[in-house]
Amino acid sequence: MGGADGPVRVPEFLRDHRVLTGVGLVALVLTAALAVAAHMAFSGTLPQVAAPESSKVLSADGTVIATFHGAQDRTIVPLSEISPNLATAVVSAEDRNFYREGGVSLSGIARAVLADIRSGGAAQGGSTITQQYVRNAFAQVGRQRTLWRKLKEVAAAEKLDRQYSKAKILELYLNTVYFGRGAYGAEA
Repeated sequence: MGGADGPVRVPEFLRDHRVLTGVGLVALVLTAALAVAAHMAFSGTLPQVAAPESSKVLSADGTVIATFHGAQDRTIVPLSEISPNLATAVVSAEDRNFYREGGVSLSGIARAVLADIRSGGAAQGGSTITQQYVRNAFAQVGRQRTLWRKLKEVAAAEKLDRQYSKAKILELYLNTVYFGRGAYGAEA
């Protein structure tokens, strides 16, 4: 078989049986993950999360006299008080399909797995902003790099996506994400 220009060329990485096996395994894992996530996603609601905040000492007239930071320097603020430029930049950098997709991006996960297979290691992340928030906010999901943790993250992200608007999810994320140098959240 071929076209006017000769035989059709199969990309080099697809000729390797390990890649095809990897793609098959990814498809199997994604199918299993969807089944488990769908089952878990319809059972109950997510708990409310109270992110640790910095404490402020106020004078009688309401002026801040001192601020005490615990393990995390954070002040929770509504999305309306967060710079739209920061919100846009974070969405652009972290999850450009945030407003178009649900809590989980299967194409993002598949893309990341294929990139990892090609590079022989962890080359890309496939988590959405919603998944990143879940990983940061819900201790019961955990931080270890296991399939079970990823399945819990997927299920919780899908629940969160059904419970809250995109604006609320972005607000939650921007108030919990680590920005470096001890600063957690957009206000820190």
